[in-house]
Formats: sequence, C-alpha cells, structure tokens
Amino acid sequence: MLIPIPIGVKRVAAVRGAVWKFVSCRGCQQQYAYLLQLEATGHDHDLLFLDAAGSAQRAREQAEENFARLSRDVAL
Repeated sequence: MLIPIPIGVKRVAAVRGAVWKFVSCRGCQQQYAYLLQLEATGHDHDLLFLDAAGSAQRAREQAEENFARLSRDVAL
C-alpha cells in the first residue's frame, strides 16, 4: 500500500472587478457602454511548506497581472 506524502501546497488567488466596455451599435452606430464583471486567478506552489506568505503573495500578484491583462484586452 502506498502512502502519499505531501511535499507542498498549491496556493490560488482570485481577483474580481469590473471595467466599462464601450461599443458602437452595428445597426445605428450609437455609442453605449456597459459594466463588464471580470475575474482572474493566479497560482503558486509552496514546495516543502517553507514560504506560505510569499507563495500567497506571488499568487495574488499573478492574479492582479492577469486581471490587468484581461481588462486591457476586453477594453479593445
């Protein structure tokens, strides 16, 4: 029988926010905007359980970077 031995943990962080999306109507060319809800995630591995705070911070930073990229791509 194999006994699994944990060697670390995967930390996941999520960031939620909203951005305004500006578009033109295809029919009448009228400009309008709507609030778009977005969520982005980031993750990091804490090997050997040695850096819980640093791992959580790196996951959060990655989530924030992914959110910034996502909101920039959506705004185009």
